Amino acid sequence: MRAVVLILAGLAGLKIWTHEHIYRSATEDALVHAYRDSAIDACQKDRRKDKDAKSIVNWNNPASIQLVIGKRDVDVAIWDVDNPQWPVRYKYPLLVLRAGAGSGEITCEYDMTLGTAAVSRPAV
Repeated sequence: MRAVVLILAGLAGLKIWTHEHIYRSATEDALVHAYRDSAIDACQKDRRKDKDAKSIVNWNNPASIQLVIGKRDVDVAIWDVDNPQWPVRYKYPLLVLRAGAGSGEITCEYDMTLGTAAVSRPAV
């Protein structure tokens, strides 16, 4: 009887994990699809502001697009909830676009809440 209960508990845990995995991947796909064009436009505009000749990247066909929550480069502690930058660090969704082959590690972070983009390059 104990084995049956353990098997049923394991199956219930597997069902919950599968449901969460499918839900989160479908939500990520929907957000990427909904904001992809806006992110590409914002990255193109940020590129035009930069005078560096090495920054010419075609963002229309990025190598990868990933959904990330919170800007990791904002220096705010998790317990500092009164800090005005706290939501930027821990709540705002970002689309991170990585440039295609031959561009190095150039990335563009598109903040979906603020509608802004920031292109970053590796240090030379």
